[in-house]
Amino acid sequence: MKVDDGFSESIKAWTEVIRILVSSGGPALFLESLQGIVVDDFLKVVSLLRQAGLARRLEDEDAPEMTKRLSFTYGYGESAGRIRNEMLLDFVQRVIQAGGFHAFWHALKGVDLMKLKGDLHCLVVIRQKLQELIAEDWWLAVHDAEGLEELLHSHLAERKRRADDLT
Repeated sequence: MKVDDGFSESIKAWTEVIRILVSSGGPALFLESLQGIVVDDFLKVVSLLRQAGLARRLEDEDAPEMTKRLSFTYGYGESAGRIRNEMLLDFVQRVIQAGGFHAFWHALKGVDLMKLKGDLHCLVVIRQKLQELIAEDWWLAVHDAEGLEELLHSHLAERKRRADDLT
């Protein structure tokens, strides 16, 4: 009796799946983790985590060049994986605190993430300047749009008058 090559390849593939499951916590952990989840969605998320550099590969040398370029690591080997997992957990907790994925995504939809670091720095500088200019509760000045505009105009006009100012 001749065994079909497709059947033989399928057995090899399932053997590899079982080997991976056994070495990664066993079938009970796998089944518990996937309970109630659409497996196709799970596999797509794993692929996205890999693209973002958050899912470690067993052999980093076999990673496509694009993945190597995009990935970042803190530490090496097991340490890098642990740190990445902690960072991902922290990120997920922040998303939950922001109201869940949909609220978080809606808040970020119009944000240019390439400029975010610079924009946040500018906001810190503006807040510090407001605190310097306003002795009382500076947050009250922010709620009074006309008062804030007047304050900024007067401060900018004063800076223009100073001849030694290089900014």
